[in-house]
Amino acid sequence: PFLSVSLKLVQRRSRLPGIHHFIFALHYTAFLEFLMICIYVLHLTVAPPMRVLEWIMAVGSCAYLTVAFRKVYAPCAWGKAVVKSLLTSLIYSFILLMIFITIFFIACCAQVD
Repeated sequence: PFLSVSLKLVQRRSRLPGIHHFIFALHYTAFLEFLMICIYVLHLTVAPPMRVLEWIMAVGSCAYLTVAFRKVYAPCAWGKAVVKSLLTSLIYSFILLMIFITIFFIACCAQVD
């Protein structure tokens, strides 16, 4: 749901319902999980440096999101699709960071019986 919120924020002019953004987010998340599994298997079999695999993950996810923006939402220029994909990733990362910080503070402040 947090990725669909970030998609809704980036696609403000889009008149698509929220469920459309949610389904798009599910597809994108499924692709990310598939990419992570492929990278993990590649790391176990070929064992390239982890830094290379991290770059593959970052570039692959941004490239997929850029192409998906051009296919799913109204056709736009490549530059606009790149900016929207980076903005969506930034907003989504910020939302997740705030959730993790909140969980950390709740866990630290919780009383242990």
